[in-house]
Amino acid sequence: MLLAGTVAAVTYYMELWGGKTLPVASKSTATSDKAPTASNVVKQLKNKGLDASARKEFSGEKKGAFLGYANAQDGERIRSGQHVVVRESAGPGVPSDTVGKQATTVTSTFKNMGVPVHYKQVVVSDSSKVKPGSVVSTYPQPGQGVSDEKIGIYIGVAAKGDGLPADIVGQDVNTVKTELEDKGYTVKTEKRLSSKQ
Repeated sequence: MLLAGTVAAVTYYMELWGGKTLPVASKSTATSDKAPTASNVVKQLKNKGLDASARKEFSGEKKGAFLGYANAQDGERIRSGQHVVVRESAGPGVPSDTVGKQATTVTSTFKNMGVPVHYKQVVVSDSSKVKPGSVVSTYPQPGQGVSDEKIGIYIGVAAKGDGLPADIVGQDVNTVKTELEDKGYTVKTEKRLSSKQ
């Protein structure tokens, strides 16, 4: 009986049954060259026979850095067949779900992005549709990475006031022209090629 218990404990510890233990991989720091990369952690998990893939997310860490596990904890025992998602740094950028959120709720996201972050008030024409204090625009665009780390990130926050409103972007040109002319502006329209970026 004692021998069977010992064999069970030893084989469990050797991970011959009962799943596999996730490696305790320390999170990266921007200044460390010895910190693990997400691709190395995925490779290590696959070598243990686990199903794993990386998911990129914007952060202040260097590109490719291991940020942790999305659906598990360091040292956690994972059952066979469970998929492990490794969080990989895409470097600094603007998450795709930023526009529309209140600026006060996104400050924690951008606080540790590792680049300058500038919040600017942007006039909106209809505060019933766009609540003051909500994010109406960003540079770079949502879902895009930072191209110049010295310039960093700009976040346009909705505010009441006079000026050209930010929420006219995407509206019918003739409607916008009429509304602006009714406010006393002289408006000239010009066709330009554009893209989502």
